[in-house]
Amino acid sequence: MSKRDYYEVLGLSKGASADEIKKGYRSKAKELHPDRNTSDPSAESKFKEANERLKSEVNNLNNSIVDLNKEILSKKETIEKFD
Repeated sequence: MSKRDYYEVLGLSKGASADEIKKGYRSKAKELHPDRNTSDPSAESKFKEANERLKSEVNNLNNSIVDLNKEILSKKETIEKFD
């Protein structure tokens, strides 16, 4: 089973800002929360999917930040060699 795009899961357009993702997640979480949808047996799995997609995006963002920091440090070291 392939995973749906997290933007699609959260009802957002590609390239949404961090604030839009946060708001989209909160809105979707409220909408899908199993306690609010006791009559919908699929609510729990949809809620978990939204959580999983958000965690995936947070991990991707954190990895990007780490990569950028490594690149900055590498360039800084290169510049310091010439000083």
